Amino acid sequence: MPLPPDTNIDKWHDHESFPEVATVDTFVDDKSGELLEKLQAELIVCRHMFAHNPNVDSLLSNIVSQLSGANFIYIENADLYETLDKSDFGQFYAEHYYAFTPFSVINLLESEGYNLIDYKSFEIHNGSFGLLFSRSSDKKLIPDFNIFESKLVEQRFAAWLNNCLKFEEKINSSSCPVALYAVSAKFVFTANAFLSAEFRNCFTAIYDNTPQKIGLYPPGFSCPVSGEQELPKLSENTTLVIGARNFYSEIKDKLELQGIGEERIICPPF
Repeated sequence: MPLPPDTNIDKWHDHESFPEVATVDTFVDDKSGELLEKLQAELIVCRHMFAHNPNVDSLLSNIVSQLSGANFIYIENADLYETLDKSDFGQFYAEHYYAFTPFSVINLLESEGYNLIDYKSFEIHNGSFGLLFSRSSDKKLIPDFNIFESKLVEQRFAAWLNNCLKFEEKINSSSCPVALYAVSAKFVFTANAFLSAEFRNCFTAIYDNTPQKIGLYPPGFSCPVSGEQELPKLSENTTLVIGARNFYSEIKDKLELQGIGEERIICPPF
């Protein structure tokens, strides 16, 4: 069965920095924000976008009104319970306006007449949910997701922050040079929100494999990002902190192939 054609209705602006988006079909007028033509969609897919919008009620209402014929909506997002259960509090960085449990999304979609008909769990973002809704189905699932208590959240956060501060002390007191590899939003947010300027300024070099980041200064840090091709210039006693904790294993394996041993690689608690 052939896959149905898909259309991106987001407005893209930065074509010079990201030329690949020029190939994406868009149907939104830049001035009015209205669709240029009526789209007849059967399935709407919203993967990890609800957390990035300041008004999810308006977002969903606009989606439903613009694509009124869609019978199915699929929504994927980081699961707040998993974030708390795994003490991944760096997930609450500035780009994420909201954190969701499956129940909050279910309540939101039910207000627009959609019932949950299927759901899955994923490892992305250290734990995410995928929910499939239908407007025509009488089937209504009651998901078997976990719930949590506020007291437990406070305890987990206190323990996580304590681990972050211990990590900061370890890095600040290191007798060897320290460099940062992989500049994630979570790492930068946590370093600015909870740790000291001394910690952010202790890195002698910052590396990343994303071309758009090269030459930029991560907020709060005192040196620019270099490409990973500069890694061979590191002194042999330099310690590398991995700034993308969720991808630690893959990055460690990659660095070991370049001759940087595991004893020189550190995974932070955020």
